[in-house]
Amino acid sequence: MSKIRLPGRAARLVSGVLAFLLMLTLTSTCLAWQVNRVATDSDLHGEIATDSRITAMQMERVRQRVAELAGEYHFREETAMQFITEESLAEYSREVIAWWMGLLGENPETEAPQWDTSELEQAIREDALFQEHTPANMRRTTARDLIAYEIGMEINRAVLPVRSDILSIAMPKVLEKVAVPVYMRYLAMVPILCAGASAVLALLILLATLRRASKAARYIGIALAAAALCIVTVGVVVYLLDITGMIGEISTLLAAQVSLLTKRVALQSGLFAAGCLAAGLALIALHQKDMRRLYRIRRSVQA
Repeated sequence: MSKIRLPGRAARLVSGVLAFLLMLTLTSTCLAWQVNRVATDSDLHGEIATDSRITAMQMERVRQRVAELAGEYHFREETAMQFITEESLAEYSREVIAWWMGLLGENPETEAPQWDTSELEQAIREDALFQEHTPANMRRTTARDLIAYEIGMEINRAVLPVRSDILSIAMPKVLEKVAVPVYMRYLAMVPILCAGASAVLALLILLATLRRASKAARYIGIALAAAALCIVTVGVVVYLLDITGMIGEISTLLAAQVSLLTKRVALQSGLFAAGCLAAGLALIALHQKDMRRLYRIRRSVQA
């Protein structure tokens, strides 16, 4: 019987270093994947922006503003609210998402989409209560500038808590100095490159362990399990930072959307970490099973 060949100290050292690098690339794959989703996945943001809980908060905020204006300028709330529905807010949210995500693309449109208030203005001018309390020569100006405009601005703030006028001014200046589309393309490549590097490192571990599959399984399994632990650790740190709470001091609506976004990201990252952990433990168990088999062979040889 040929003598069982075990990897030497140098092979174990190289395999350990490669396993550490594999842990880093696996962790980077998950994190880069999530960053890329947040930066480029319009469907993800669309689902969050049109979530029934977010829409309900937006409707309540707009309704409160309409009630304030109705009390001040004497018109029926129903006159304005008939043009503001959950469906119309959801559609406007999708337009706003397409706009601000387009700011990161090749041909950005710096002017934010505005809520159309023309029908709202006309309806207020024709409101009987409004006509009763507003002089004829003031109705158009009041309905347009003091009511419809304010309602439109409130809808804009409810759908896009970050001021669109600031983005419209700041983004052209940023785009002049930074090639954002180029960096976005690079960002999309990072998860693929990290995943490819992980595959290469796993292959190198197999070669470093002298093609002993069970030994390679041990190092790769440890790297997978460690990567899962790193991903969970990053998630815990982000949770402890309470980013949602800090944003909530500025805007409750934005905080609610960020909360939903972090939950989606945490779910995907958690599934990735769980997959790494399950695969890692399976590979470690495979190595242990092979070690027990080798131990029995040694015992039988010695006997």
